[in-house]
Amino acid sequence: MKEVYIMYTQNYDKELNMVYGYGKVNGYIGKDREVIGNIIFNFYNMHTFEPNNSNWQRANIISDDEVYLMETLLKSDFEFEMGTSIATIEKISLFNDPWDTELRKSVVQEFLDYCDYMMVNYVATVAADHQSERSKTDNIISFPKYKMYETLGFMTLGGGMKNRPVLLKNLNLL
Repeated sequence: MKEVYIMYTQNYDKELNMVYGYGKVNGYIGKDREVIGNIIFNFYNMHTFEPNNSNWQRANIISDDEVYLMETLLKSDFEFEMGTSIATIEKISLFNDPWDTELRKSVVQEFLDYCDYMMVNYVATVAADHQSERSKTDNIISFPKYKMYETLGFMTLGGGMKNRPVLLKNLNLL
């Protein structure tokens, strides 16, 4: 696995009762540390995680992908432990080699370690390219990131292989 370091910035939105996050992904090229990408994520408290509350509004403000992820989470049969928290990975961008699976895996693992330290219990993501990166004219959707997330212990929560799989990792099981 490639070594990465993420510098995190977070903003608490009191009105929406959530935290927006951004991380600059740094990697070593030779002996020099350089910014090689970024990660965009969100933190939610599970005590507000119910189908008929403001989570829909929160997700809708962020992106269509976040709405899809939240709808899948809230409609799933998975029983979340109350009083816990969840982080969603909205987007990971790698500047020089966007398809470098090992580098992407390192970024996700570093983020999982950070979430564990921050006492986040679950991490969820959509195993497809961010909506802004998908061609609206493509009829074929592929999920090259699915296997990578699976090797990191994520389980499929919904969506499926024909409709952008939503994956969840329970950090309580580390």
